[in-house]
Parts: sequence; C-alpha cells; structure tokens
Amino acid sequence: MIASTEDGATNSKAQPATAMATDSFMAVSFCLQAKPRASLSFTGRCDGNACWQAEGSLPYHLRMSVTAERMISVIVPTLNEEENIEPLVRQIMLAAPDCVEIIIVDDGSTDGTRSRVRSLGSAFPVCLVERDEPTLGLSGAVLAGARAARGGLLVVMDADLSHPPQEIPKLTEPLLAGRADMVTGSRYVAGGTTPGWPLYRKVMSRVAAALAYPLTGVHDSMGGFFAIPRATLLELAPDAASGFKIAFEVIVRGRSGLRVLEVPIAFRDRTRGTSKMNLRVALVFSLRLSVAAVRILTRRRGPIREASATPVEGRS
Repeated sequence: MIASTEDGATNSKAQPATAMATDSFMAVSFCLQAKPRASLSFTGRCDGNACWQAEGSLPYHLRMSVTAERMISVIVPTLNEEENIEPLVRQIMLAAPDCVEIIIVDDGSTDGTRSRVRSLGSAFPVCLVERDEPTLGLSGAVLAGARAARGGLLVVMDADLSHPPQEIPKLTEPLLAGRADMVTGSRYVAGGTTPGWPLYRKVMSRVAAALAYPLTGVHDSMGGFFAIPRATLLELAPDAASGFKIAFEVIVRGRSGLRVLEVPIAFRDRTRGTSKMNLRVALVFSLRLSVAAVRILTRRRGPIREASATPVEGRS
C-alpha cells in the first residue's frame, strides 16, 4: 500500500496476501429521513456490487471516476450515546451539508439513543440500523452501515464527538479529486493532536500505532475516522475477518494497490456520556491488535462476496 501525508511524503510497502472470514448478523433498518434538499438527487442508486464487478479489474484510483455515485454517507456506530447524537448530527450537517445521509448503527443501546435518533428524522437525513445481536464489534457495525448506505463515498466516525466533524471535507475532497483511495484522520502526523487524553491512553495508543506501522506504512491506522469508497470497503473487508479495527484491516489487505492519505486531526476525549476506554480496555486492545495482525496476514483472500442490505423503510 502507498501511504502519504498532507506534506506529500510517501511510504510504499507491499503486504502479504490475506483472506476473508465469514460471519452473519441480524439487522433491522429504518430510514428517518427529512424531505431532501432540492440540491440533492435521489433519482437512483448504482448497486455497489454490480459496479464493483464491472470495475474489479481497474486500479483503485480509477474506480471513483467510473462510479456513477459521488454522494457521501456518514456511518456512526453507537452504544449508549444518547447525549451525543443530536450535537453530532447537527455538526455533521454544518460541516458537510451535501451529505446524503447519516447512518447510525446502534449495537443494543439501553439508554435513549435509538429514540433520540428517531426524533431527529423530521429535520435531518438520519437513518437507523439496529443490531440487537451484534457481532464483530465496531467492524461489524461499520459493515452493516456500509451495506445500508446509498452513497458511493463513506465517512466513518465515532459518536462521542472525539472525531471532529468539521474535518469531514478534508477526508472526502482527496477521494473526489482522485488523489487517494482512502483518507484517514491522523493523530500522529504533523498537526495531529490528542488534547485531553490521560497519559496511559496516549502511551497505549502510540504503542499500538507503532506496532501497526510495519504492516500498514500508515502512522495512525487505529483512529477510526476515515473516508473510503463504499465498493473498496466492501471488497477489502467484506466480512470484517479479524473483528478488529476495520481501517487497519482494509489498509493491510489493500497492499500496494491502495493509496492512503493521512490528514491531521485533533482527536479529543469525550465530554458527554461514559467513556468506554480505560486501562483494561487498552490492554485488551493491544492484545487484539497482535492477534488480528496474525489472522489478517495468514489468511488468503477469497472471492468478493455480494454486499446486501436490509431494505430501509421510507427510502426512495
């Protein structure tokens, strides 16, 4: 894979062949979409799998120019994020007003997250995917959102406002311009920061990034804030084989054919709700990184699996 940063530095690294694992999940999807703006068109959708089959022999950087869709879908996995959903949705729409939809993938929240999402449907293009028996953690949630998405470009971000919504255009513009195949928000390139983080989290994050770098050539493949064409995500991680960080898996699987651009972001600690990160979680995270790396590198890549989504109620 070919990694670069905003200053133009590049790092090419070939990766070993890897494989897919299969897993299934049950998802119920609802679209709670406000009437679309006149500037947005919902006249049709290019099915991701059909486009991918037609374009499969092309280099990654040529596929976006062939795909009919250039619409943006934002995918946000959630678990008990009632306090953060509304401010997040409002900030996303301010930063990316042409976003065609915000897909909230909820993994069994027990607070009012789902109710809050439904209440936003009259004013914002919000869709809810409910996973009552979730599998493969955040990776599974991201894939559920990708399969339900109508946009050809996906932005994946956390629900706790640690990822800055105002940086979404910096992630999508290089894809639209054909300068990258994947863009990640990075804490560890020039200009990237982690304000408000406790020391143990900074140390563990740096260690994880350092361990991942030889496999990815990317300074921060673990941040979870990235943009990528839908078809590329569904080809390179169709079943979240490792169940770990999906961006990391995509980059490793993309090998020398994937151009990854890192843009600096301020990755803040949450200010609302209860953090799911602590020292125990950080240690488990590091162990899972090692296990995931071994699994990804020792699997052979299988055939592309057809991507399907549960019909979303109310969609045109």
